[in-house]
Amino acid sequence: MHDASPWLAPRWGEAPNRTITRLVERRIKQGAWVHTLTNATAATLADILDTDRIRVAPIPPATVADASRDDLPVRLAGRPYVLCLGAEKRRKRLDAVIRGFVDAAQNDADIALVLAGAEGDGSSDVVQALDEVGQVRSRIYRLGPVTEAKRNALVAFARALCYVSHHEGEGLPVLEAQGLGIPVVIGDDSAVAETSGGAAISCDPADVSSIGGALRTAVNDEAKRAELKASGRQNAARFTPERFLDDMTDIYRQATNR
Repeated sequence: MHDASPWLAPRWGEAPNRTITRLVERRIKQGAWVHTLTNATAATLADILDTDRIRVAPIPPATVADASRDDLPVRLAGRPYVLCLGAEKRRKRLDAVIRGFVDAAQNDADIALVLAGAEGDGSSDVVQALDEVGQVRSRIYRLGPVTEAKRNALVAFARALCYVSHHEGEGLPVLEAQGLGIPVVIGDDSAVAETSGGAAISCDPADVSSIGGALRTAVNDEAKRAELKASGRQNAARFTPERFLDDMTDIYRQATNR
């Protein structure tokens, strides 16, 4: 199970995924084990499913290799930007990020905000937030879905990544950015905080000024940026294919009593 969203979706206005919840609950009663990605998600699933047969094996991030500035949108050429990566779902809190960016942009005439991801149930909130930002709107780029090459370039050349989503399973974009030495801003999600290993700037996604302050620090505080560059890379290095293989092998051995 990547995360507990099939059960928790009503908290952000979505219908629960009954197909998944019923299947998993039936399999648990039949003795199945659950693989998930963080201890935070494991604890949530343990409460929901009432089982101790849940084990954690974090997935390593994809390697962002051979990124080229040529794959960036022309309008971003040479311009620093904060990147938000992922579909426009309510739980991604992109409307809050947009309003927080307006707060941060008041003292920075160059920084841009980039939203890259498909439309989702939060798209109407994104549109409403964009309609409210005034002149800063010209510095916010809503790209929609992007190719793998463009995605890699957006991550590799970002000034910072903003990932304040909640009810995530792991938060792989955080690790991708950290592995490249890019500062990351996160919210209050326990799984993402666990994945970040403390090598990120935290904010309160319910507080626009908190988001704005975190973005200003990630973009402009060179001492903090240098600290996060080192600590982020060190944290991302913990998530390797070898570790994942060992963790999964251990899970299978426990499940089969070997």
